[in-house]
Amino acid sequence: MNDTETLVDRIIGQLSYVSDEIDLLGKFVPQIDSAILTEKPIDGEPSILESFQDMVRKQELLAVELGVQAIHTEDEPEADLATVLERFKNGRDLLVDFLRDHPELSQSIKEDNTPLKTRLHKFILDEASQLRSVTVRLHESNLFRL
Repeated sequence: MNDTETLVDRIIGQLSYVSDEIDLLGKFVPQIDSAILTEKPIDGEPSILESFQDMVRKQELLAVELGVQAIHTEDEPEADLATVLERFKNGRDLLVDFLRDHPELSQSIKEDNTPLKTRLHKFILDEASQLRSVTVRLHESNLFRL
């Protein structure tokens, strides 16, 4: 396996990992008080629900940029976390499948700082930061002490 294949595998692996995490979180959704999901910690900060809605929106924008077919896009965000996570997971699976099915993407990121490589890297870093923030807030709300 060459370095480019390894990089593509790592990108796909990270995107797939988030899909698995969404699956896991979905099992806890019925146990989360809706106030925890909709309260904003401080002015200007998004609620947990809004954070996930934002991640879905960013994922859909990336998917549209890449030309992923059948990606769900709507202007109106869903109002409950279970539906948002389902949309997130379905969109993520489509995105991962698209990247796996298009080996020419390896060529596209072969060189340093290509637009696709830069875009995917920024997407993954931004998403990791958002997920970390949501995880801390869920933990602080005692969700994981069930």
